Amino acid sequence: MEVFTLLIMTILFGITSVVGLVYLLIMGLPLAFLLFSPLLIFYSAKESRDENHTSQNHGPPKLTPLPALQPHPIPLPMPSMRATRSS
Repeated sequence: MEVFTLLIMTILFGITSVVGLVYLLIMGLPLAFLLFSPLLIFYSAKESRDENHTSQNHGPPKLTPLPALQPHPIPLPMPSMRATRSS
């Protein structure tokens, strides 16, 4: 009877371990990307600055302006300002 209980506990522990590892993988990848994306941006900017290095190019890399925002193609309905239910 003890062997049967130990077997069930081992199987349940294995299932929960696999589920936990899958959960950590799914949740950890976006978290790692959010944590390390500033480093990636910094090093890519540093590499491009090192490639284009001249004797006069000192200081932070020049930022290119973002393109102007375009209006949304589908006009969205405006939410009504009147209350739906009076209390």
